[in-house]
Amino acid sequence: MFENIIGQERVTKELEKALKTNTLPGAILFSGEHYSGKVSTALELARSLSCKGDKSWNCSCKNCESHRNMLYPYLQIIGPGNFIDEINICADIVKNGQPVYARYMFIRSVRKLLKRFDPVLWEGTENKYKQVASNAVKAEELLREISVNSDDIQDSVKFVKKVDKIVSECSKVADSIANDKIPIDQIRKISSWAHSATDSVKIIIIENADAMGESSRNSLLKILEEPPSSCYFILTTSRKGAIIPTILSRVRIFNFPERTQADSAEVINRIFREDSGSFRSIREYFLGRKTDYETIKKLSEVFVSAIKENSKSGKILNIDMIADFKPVYSSKTDFVMFIENCMESFRDDV
Repeated sequence: MFENIIGQERVTKELEKALKTNTLPGAILFSGEHYSGKVSTALELARSLSCKGDKSWNCSCKNCESHRNMLYPYLQIIGPGNFIDEINICADIVKNGQPVYARYMFIRSVRKLLKRFDPVLWEGTENKYKQVASNAVKAEELLREISVNSDDIQDSVKFVKKVDKIVSECSKVADSIANDKIPIDQIRKISSWAHSATDSVKIIIIENADAMGESSRNSLLKILEEPPSSCYFILTTSRKGAIIPTILSRVRIFNFPERTQADSAEVINRIFREDSGSFRSIREYFLGRKTDYETIKKLSEVFVSAIKENSKSGKILNIDMIADFKPVYSSKTDFVMFIENCMESFRDDV
């Protein structure tokens, strides 16, 4: 259990102990920086909670098989997130070789997004999301055609076209909910679903739980006060301070520290099967795939060096020199990467 979670041994050991001693509460919060493994750990915890076997990743029980394909019927995931970057990376990997592990990665990355469009969550609001729901249905239909056990590996051109079409449909879906708040209607539907009768373990993952307005927070608070038996709420956040104290008081908090550079490199090498190269973090790896990372990195080094030299002499940057950094203004991604590299260089001097 948790064998695929890298760099968060303290957290996974705590969770494993709670599972073995049956002391895991019905509501927990995973708090930590982006790309620290919170959602991956939440999904692995969900699988372990419903496992009927030895809880290992390769467990052959029916529940584990459905979790590996993100098809477990008693798992709900809500909340906004940055889905398309992971989908694109997994698409590149699966198109290059199509081994079983790559198919699992791609399928799971897509269904992390599509899970947000479970009929349970949108019943009664179909008109508002009619078009995006259509895109989600198309993506799921194509996804089932490239399942782990399908034989389309013989036709690589056809396979790649299917993957590209899935990514296209997912982009439309992701754009529709990327910055959305978590609506109160979804919290209410989740509450009703959680209280419905079943013999199976139910798990509800609320990603970026800080993205709730006051009415949604109050609605969630009611169910957290008395969560149904055999139902677990796993909240994640990178902004614990944005979650109201009354909710924090009703969850057990697990803190996810930022991964070290060595741990980040291991994730990139082992999970994404790529050379970590000069990327110092998983965040850099994700952002760097969308830009000329080496150019941005060199420009940030030049910029920081100029700042330091000018500060020693009491001068300010020459406006002509600032114009030399025009490449970083071409997109928000480039600018964010540039600023983060500059900040990292300054921190190294502290």
